[in-house]
Amino acid sequence: MDSARSPCQQLGISKSEAQRFINEYFAQYAGVREYLDSILAAARVDNALPRSLDVAAPSRTGEQEPANRGFAERTATNTPLQGSAADLIKVAISVSIVNCRRAASKRGYSCRFTTNWSSKPGR
Repeated sequence: MDSARSPCQQLGISKSEAQRFINEYFAQYAGVREYLDSILAAARVDNALPRSLDVAAPSRTGEQEPANRGFAERTATNTPLQGSAADLIKVAISVSIVNCRRAASKRGYSCRFTTNWSSKPGR
């Protein structure tokens, strides 16, 4: 799963140097490796990926084609983190909108915000 190809290309370093960096990172932060492994294991069993607000994203880690499975596994490790971050941002924006409207209303003003996402966090 830990492919050195992408960091090798992005950082302009050799593949062996990129792999050494990856190995040292996971040696120093073993909890990250355990977390990523647990996400993949759960995705294979449940066919879904967790997010912070209990919104599951579908998983395709059961793909037979190795390239497709590799992509699905990389996506599986990123989705809970990126999805949770997006959920938290949506909640923060929603709270900010409510607070702004309250403050504007107290002063006799009105305000309007537009978004392109659902008003329900996690969707």
